[in-house]
Amino acid sequence: MSLLDDVSIVVTPNGYKAGELYAVVPVPTEGAEEITNGAFATNLDSWSTSSWWVWNSLGAYHPSTSSHKPLYQQCCVIGKTYLITFELNCVGSSLAKFSLGSSTGSTTQVIDTSLPSGSYSYYVTAAAEYIVFNRQNTAEFYVDNVSVKEALTVSADMDVTRATAATRVDEAGLVNYAEIIGSELVVNGDFATDLSGWTLSNTNATNTIVWNSGKALMTADGSIALLLRQSAFEIGKTYIIELDAYNITGAGFKLFDGGEYLKIQSDGHYTVYHTALTLNFNLYRYQSGAASSGEFDNISVKEVTRDNVPRIDYTGGGCPHILAEPQRTNLITYSEDFQNSYYDENNGVTATNNSTTSPSGLVNASKILGSLNNAYIGRLQAYTTTSKTVTTSVFLKQDSISDVGLYYTGNLGDGANDNLQIDLNLGTLTSIGSGITASITPYSNGWYKVTSTYTTKASGSTLGIRLYSLSAGSFFAWGWQLEEGSFATSYIPTSGSTVTRNQDQFTRDGISSLINSEEGVLFVEMAALSDDGTPRSISLNSGASSNRVAIQFRAASGQINTAIVVGGAAQSVMPFTISQTAAYIKIALKWKVNDFALWVNGVEVGTDASGSTFTSATLNSLDFNDGGGTEGFYGKVKQLQVYKTALTDEQLLQLTGESGTDFYESYAEMASALTYTIQ
Repeated sequence: MSLLDDVSIVVTPNGYKAGELYAVVPVPTEGAEEITNGAFATNLDSWSTSSWWVWNSLGAYHPSTSSHKPLYQQCCVIGKTYLITFELNCVGSSLAKFSLGSSTGSTTQVIDTSLPSGSYSYYVTAAAEYIVFNRQNTAEFYVDNVSVKEALTVSADMDVTRATAATRVDEAGLVNYAEIIGSELVVNGDFATDLSGWTLSNTNATNTIVWNSGKALMTADGSIALLLRQSAFEIGKTYIIELDAYNITGAGFKLFDGGEYLKIQSDGHYTVYHTALTLNFNLYRYQSGAASSGEFDNISVKEVTRDNVPRIDYTGGGCPHILAEPQRTNLITYSEDFQNSYYDENNGVTATNNSTTSPSGLVNASKILGSLNNAYIGRLQAYTTTSKTVTTSVFLKQDSISDVGLYYTGNLGDGANDNLQIDLNLGTLTSIGSGITASITPYSNGWYKVTSTYTTKASGSTLGIRLYSLSAGSFFAWGWQLEEGSFATSYIPTSGSTVTRNQDQFTRDGISSLINSEEGVLFVEMAALSDDGTPRSISLNSGASSNRVAIQFRAASGQINTAIVVGGAAQSVMPFTISQTAAYIKIALKWKVNDFALWVNGVEVGTDASGSTFTSATLNSLDFNDGGGTEGFYGKVKQLQVYKTALTDEQLLQLTGESGTDFYESYAEMASALTYTIQ
């Protein structure tokens, strides 16, 4: 019998959207639509409400009022599970409420009481028959596209919360943001036959914008701001903007949005990320009083979503992993702008930005040129406490010299030994000062990420981080990061201030039908980011740590721990020591009354023949924590599976052995065999 016959949940690095990581198994299915007129096409028919609610082209509208006036419709059968989706458009800082309730619209089952604008999706086991929308305080908002369908098969898709952007290594080996790119917002950006869709401003006999063989030709005498414009933005949202420039002469052109954000002074393909300050895409002549000419084509504007996007990371090549990291802040405020006065330049060193292609794939890395031996560029970071563990990381690449390094002031207390020397030709660390832990990791196109961890020792003194060359010459640098912590995390770009990336959180509740509380197996293939002395758990639970099946990296160095806790009482605890937590391990934890077992990498390393398990439907959540919201997991996960039966020893060997759930050679082959759909 195949292991796939018993598996009820499979989570791997596959499909995702903002806020959600799709599970491979099960494929969710729903019944017929239970809501009538959920799109509010022309009226509020089939909905119960009062005169406060009115129809609007944006949906059902609730004005700003303190009166309690719900909008509701009967649609549910108590005890059944439903997939409920809807959209909210809240005015200003308004917040809405959503619940299930009685025929009067009163609340019986609170789902969410503080909802801003957005699209929402919930799996809910109904405790009442009516879906209910209401205001929070004096909220003003619109409800639209309401759908309620019975969940015939509940999804194990995991909710992802981070509320900040975050980078990862993509399948091409490039360091970039995990992001969702929206649809094209520009009309006629390829100027196929004319300039339709565009506004042409400030044109005259000598300032012209004309169609020319599939391009927009702009000629400016510099006396006025020649303008090619199209409304494409929403203020505050982030966009990726691309265009092709040809035959650029004179001072050139610029994209302008209340402040210049892209100079176009030579031919080429341009790409820029931009957070909108106005509603319009504006292409201007570059400089007042300076003539310019050029042709433009393939103008594209697409919205970019980065917050809460799961990170599918390809560091090291091969199959990807799910990346979850703790909260960190990059204390270097100009991580890519080495020409900025923020940096100290000494002994004849100069920095030139945008000198070569960086690990991001863009031409935004800096050349560091030293005319004298031991020339350095640096940044001093003040600390006022002792024993502060910090980690710095930076991407380096050789140019005319390969012998470079990181230098620290005497804060470590070891004088000239407080440095780290690197050979960028061989990709090796040639000298490591005392009190420093360091590593060097190859990236694409000759780049290396150099990481160094150390502890501050002199209270009130200044900790310096400096790049230096041991001989005259140049090298390239990009992506400088300084963070408090004992290991380096993924790159956090900055451009004028410190930037914080929140912790990745993965959760999924309402899935008791996918878990057999009485017996089963939890399997994870995972690796730690570092053996950093903190507990990090993945668990099946009841929404609390008092009922949980958990696999944990322990605070104790090199230790894995597993726990079956029923009603707050530990039924089975099986620790195991491994040689390297940063290496991938396959762990399977089996639970059944008086029959518990722990398998690691094809070996049974623990058994327990005494203990109870849970009553039916106790376990209903899968979380990257201990079930109570603590011991948040950060690390790398290649695959996670849940089985509804206590597998045999032969099956557990197959699951955790060298071939593992290489019961398929690749995720693609496994996906094909499972016949699932990535949404």
